[in-house]
Amino acid sequence: MSSPTLEAFNPVVALLREHVIPIPPLSESTNSLRRFCSSLVSPETKIVLIGDASHGTSEFYTARAELTKHLIEHHGFNIVAVEADWPDAEAVDRYVRHRRKTPRSHEASIGPQGETIKAGREPAFLRFPTWMWRNQEVQRFTGWLRLHNLGKDPRVVDSVGFYGLDLYSLGTSMKAVIEYLEGVDEEMAEKARQRYGRMMLWAEDPHEYGLEALGAGFKGCEQDIVNMLKDLLEKRLEYVEKEGDGEEFHGGEQNARLVKDAEQYYKAMYYGRDESWNLRDRHMFETLVRVMKHRREQGPARAVVWAHNSHIGDARATSMGWAREELNIGQLCKESFGRQAVNIGCSGYTGTVAAARRWDGDMQVMQVRPGLPSSYEALMHATEIPSFALDLREGHCDRQLRQELMKKRLERFIGCFLSSSMAEDLTQRQLPINNCIIMSEAKNRERGLRAALNNPRVSEEAKKHDRELLEKEFGEHFEESKTPEKARRASHSKHQPKVTESAASGSQEAQPAARKGRRASSGDAPLHQIGEEKERANVIRGLKAALKNPHVSEKAKEVDRKKLQELGENIE
Repeated sequence: MSSPTLEAFNPVVALLREHVIPIPPLSESTNSLRRFCSSLVSPETKIVLIGDASHGTSEFYTARAELTKHLIEHHGFNIVAVEADWPDAEAVDRYVRHRRKTPRSHEASIGPQGETIKAGREPAFLRFPTWMWRNQEVQRFTGWLRLHNLGKDPRVVDSVGFYGLDLYSLGTSMKAVIEYLEGVDEEMAEKARQRYGRMMLWAEDPHEYGLEALGAGFKGCEQDIVNMLKDLLEKRLEYVEKEGDGEEFHGGEQNARLVKDAEQYYKAMYYGRDESWNLRDRHMFETLVRVMKHRREQGPARAVVWAHNSHIGDARATSMGWAREELNIGQLCKESFGRQAVNIGCSGYTGTVAAARRWDGDMQVMQVRPGLPSSYEALMHATEIPSFALDLREGHCDRQLRQELMKKRLERFIGCFLSSSMAEDLTQRQLPINNCIIMSEAKNRERGLRAALNNPRVSEEAKKHDRELLEKEFGEHFEESKTPEKARRASHSKHQPKVTESAASGSQEAQPAARKGRRASSGDAPLHQIGEEKERANVIRGLKAALKNPHVSEKAKEVDRKKLQELGENIE
């Protein structure tokens, strides 16, 4: 693809300057952003998807929260569905909706970091990347949402719920299903312990399950997991009658469905990125649809979705769809809901971002390189308007501008990690296929560095580096005698969130057996014993795919390298 210069952008830049809606800093006023939001929705709008170009940019999270508040207050939206695991989000939902507690359910506690956690509870959102949802912007929003729901009956439509769409909580969700059943049907709970028992062996490293599934004669757990879901659904009426409002059953059902889809996901990830990506986004879409159906039992359901731009944009307008045959939740919403679904993307040209150098690594505050000359980011930046919004819908956007923006250009995606040796993930797209875009320059480097100092998941080595940057760039002084805790208090960081608590530790009976049986899994046998050449090739392909997969930890990759060496494969 040719790379147009900024000079070639000039006619488009002039059109942009004429038609964009400037947005003042959100710390000063949110009125412009809220008015823009109202112009995008109608009484028929059912879903508004709000994306971010990175999982570590304060401006994106703040804008998304303000848009969502406006949709809740003025347009009756009652669902906030996020790219997070169901059990963690359900703990937050208990908190924000003041849901009644059951003997085995746990409400999230939005308390200060370091607060004593009651026995049997675990903080939510501890899976990498912790900063994706454990940040001050989300904490402030959930605090606001709890106040908004005060005095509202959680069983009726006017309370606003908080739900997770993702499928990475395989082990936690199995435990949550067992805990739910222990409260309504001990016999069924025992059946769940038995059926989930084998899958629990891989709860801590589920990618190994997918790898072992490539081997000849491997007996997977799919049938036991599917049967568990079927039995649970058959008991719907009985269990709902016992609990009254059906909220706990709904949570148990979503966890059981998550386990089923996660089992498929970890098998699919070794056959290609597109297959596992599509399975994951279908799961997120289907979860959203089920949540909306559940809320419609009390009245109208209108949802706001928070996820990365790569999930909420329409994949058909990007190289994700053209070249890789990938779909996403944005595409599925457009196909199912048409004009009743609105996409809003957030992007930026440069600034800082919270990310890690590798999967499961420490959070660092990184400088983002300026957008490439051939990118949408460079085009928008050339307007010299710091922050603005643009309605791209046909009939709402200048025709000539819309035609110019239909030309394929690069767009940058930054996820939860950013390696210094690689470029950001880039995709080609046609911008007006989506509904609108919000551009914002991310400049909170000082605040980001302070946030890292206050993050207990960041190593002392990384914090030392951040202190040096603060001293060099901002004249900040740190006393060596201070303890880490005192240093955190002295930094006055506003980014680190307070502790959130999630549901449940799960079956204590199932866990020791899983740990004890871990070494007995078939993955411990030398892989060269696999007989047939076809199966051997599948295993090699799966191992090599794991080495390239950013979601696989370095520890697991080291094991995979050794297995490849056993198979006689050269590892560079």
